[in-house]
This record gives sequence, structure tokens and C-alpha cells, in this order.
Amino acid sequence: MTHPHTVRTYDLDHANRLIPFLEVLVGEFVDRNRAIRSLRRKLDAVLDVDGHLTEDLAERREAMELQARLSTQLRERRMITEELDKLGCTLDSRGRIVRIPGVSGVLEDGFEWTPGTRAANPVHSKDLAAT
Repeated sequence: MTHPHTVRTYDLDHANRLIPFLEVLVGEFVDRNRAIRSLRRKLDAVLDVDGHLTEDLAERREAMELQARLSTQLRERRMITEELDKLGCTLDSRGRIVRIPGVSGVLEDGFEWTPGTRAANPVHSKDLAAT
């Protein structure tokens, strides 16, 4: 969800101040991705070959429970993405790189932060085109 009326801008100092919060968000995102993959594997194991619920009552209950848990994880992951969006930041689908807008409010002159590192680094538009 984009907020066109709210453009976030960061200089390097402000981008680096975001890192503790970004660490929490990215950690949650990675955990949610892991849980989603696990739940999908478990769900696939209890569905029939066509991806439908089986006739077995216990398997049907398990599948419905797994579907509910999967829905929760997907919703929580969406909420994390929305929180990043409010900050003007983007996260790659694997949770490995966060892009932070620069002083103009765009990613092309912004910063990149990799989880596990202490500081954001300036990004040049040619770097963004390569990813």
C-alpha cells in the first residue's frame, strides 16, 4: 500500500537510525517466510493429489488448521511489508536487502542495508538496475 502524500526522505544518518527497527522487521519477515514454507509443505502433505481436502476427517481437520495458520502468517507478513512501505523502504522477497529512500525520497539516490550489518550504504541507480 503506497502513501503518495507521504514521501519519506533520509540522509545517511537518519537511514542508519532506522537500522534497529529494520532489524526487527526483517527478522520477523524472514521468520514468517520460513513458517509459510513449512506450513505449505505440511498442507501439501495432507491434501490429495489434486490439492483438495481428503475424505479422512482427521486429515480434513489438520488441513483446515494448517490453512488457518498459513493465512495468519501471510497476513502478518503483509503487515510487515506495509510497515516498511510506510517508512518508504522496500525489502527483497528473500529478506536480504532493504532499500531506503534518499534525500529526494526515491530509492535511486537512497541507501541499501543488508541484515546483519551495522550501517546503510549509498546506492547508485546503476546498482538498482542490476537487481
